Amino acid sequence: MTKFKHKNILITGGASGIGKLMGIEIAKKGGTIVLWDINTELLEKTSNEIRSLGGKVIANHCDITNKELVYKTAQEVKMEIGNIDILINNA
Repeated sequence: MTKFKHKNILITGGASGIGKLMGIEIAKKGGTIVLWDINTELLEKTSNEIRSLGGKVIANHCDITNKELVYKTAQEVKMEIGNIDILINNA
């Protein structure tokens, strides 16, 4: 299994469903989770759930169909935590 400790993992569509479950499980294994989703309410809820489990998470509203927004959000993430090690295109 992939080692997630000290890795930055970006999950698109990460606020609910399979994306949420992957985020929770990876956070339990020590990864820093970056969630992107268009649903800000669920993003906040999922982020709080991961934090309550002791995980590190960054949540960004991002519509992946908007190229400019994707680039802008990616730059913000890079400035905050550095490069993404693993990308899970779930959206």
